[in-house]
Amino acid sequence: MIKSILLLYKKLTLFQRFSLISFAIVLAGMIVVGLFVNEKIKTAVINETAADTAFYMESFVAPYLQELATSDQLSPAHIQDLDKLFKATKFGRHIVAFKVWDGNGRILFSDKPELIGLSFPSDEEQAIAFTGKINATITNLDEEEQQKENPNYDNLLQVYSPIRQDGSDRIIAVAEFYQTVNLLEADIAKSQQQSWVIVGLVMMLLYFSYISFVQWADKKITRQELALSRQVTQLTELLNHNDVLNERVKRAIAHATELNEKFLRRISAELHDGPVQDLALALLRLDRFTSPADTGQPTHSQQAWLEQLPEIQESLERSIQEIRNISRGFGLPQLEEMTLPEILKRVAHAHTKRTGKNVALEYEDLPDKVGLSFKITAYRFIQEALNNGARHAQGIGQKVQVHTTDDGFIEIAVSDQGPGFDPSQSIEWGDHLGLSGMRDRVESLGGIFQITSQIGQGTTVTARLVPNYHEDKLI
Repeated sequence: MIKSILLLYKKLTLFQRFSLISFAIVLAGMIVVGLFVNEKIKTAVINETAADTAFYMESFVAPYLQELATSDQLSPAHIQDLDKLFKATKFGRHIVAFKVWDGNGRILFSDKPELIGLSFPSDEEQAIAFTGKINATITNLDEEEQQKENPNYDNLLQVYSPIRQDGSDRIIAVAEFYQTVNLLEADIAKSQQQSWVIVGLVMMLLYFSYISFVQWADKKITRQELALSRQVTQLTELLNHNDVLNERVKRAIAHATELNEKFLRRISAELHDGPVQDLALALLRLDRFTSPADTGQPTHSQQAWLEQLPEIQESLERSIQEIRNISRGFGLPQLEEMTLPEILKRVAHAHTKRTGKNVALEYEDLPDKVGLSFKITAYRFIQEALNNGARHAQGIGQKVQVHTTDDGFIEIAVSDQGPGFDPSQSIEWGDHLGLSGMRDRVESLGGIFQITSQIGQGTTVTARLVPNYHEDKLI
């Protein structure tokens, strides 16, 4: 049984446990307070009843007892008067029994004549009365003299009232009288019942007020805990994302020197294999027609010189065009004032003009403004992806698709319908300068770079970027 209760208690929530324990404490407090108040009510009612009866007692009985100030017993005439008072008057009918005591515990008068003159040990209440205080209690009639005179009652209200000498505070005797407790107990029970109701209502009001406050505080704390938990989760996600970004930045920085070196070597090779060769050819042709300062005669005739001029001119023009093409790859159009759709159109048009390959362009749900760094990254990513498609897929079915995803990213996908490759084979990034550059550009902005391909099904290069909406400037 106890184990079942403990298991049930463990299943309760913290608030339910608190409510249960609080209810037990309030109930115990209500019982203690109720018992205390009931006892006080009982004492107050008894004392009030005793005081009222003692007042009448002093008014009706004291005049017949004044001779005790000078004598140690009552005269027969006064005893007879007292008998009439308790037997023939309305006042006497409320009194069950009556005695008059002297200070030695002797009965000077009693409504039971056989008790007059008998002595009994003085009790505490009687001694208190001789000090001048009225005291009362509900007795079970278990004392010797009580059992002799009141055999028909289980309990009575016993009152001791001091009798004073007229005109002074001297106590000449103590009157003891008994009353039935039926009406008194009814009054006490009614008052106690009312006190229980009041105490119960007050305690329950305090309990429910306190519980309501605790419940409100518990709900508020729970909401704050949930909000804090969500914030901690978001912060954890942000920290994890920052760690990923930091790792990408570190990787990009680590590759920066190597990539720059390879980029410079590629430019050097393009310059050497292109315009430098043409310029060398032109110089070689010109060397044949230099002034014959050493030989004294020309190497070729004037006619031969004229025939070589078109070839020299063509080499020089080709060199200039090569240098322009290389230089054009370094420079970007004025992107700062362009919108993202305008940039997409510009890079697609530039690629078509340069390679003669058409590019399908699709875009939707793009923001009106993005930062300059985002524009540059998008432009270079698309430019390099199209160049790779033109080189490795002969520009077949090239397409650029750009849209905003539900989670706030801008996704750029550049695809072709070329031969494709097996993605399960790891890519040697160091051998693919263009791919490395695209990946590092995307990851440096906190984006995600991805390549998907299938043999015979073409290749798609995707970048998922978070748009930086502020208008940043290049330094």
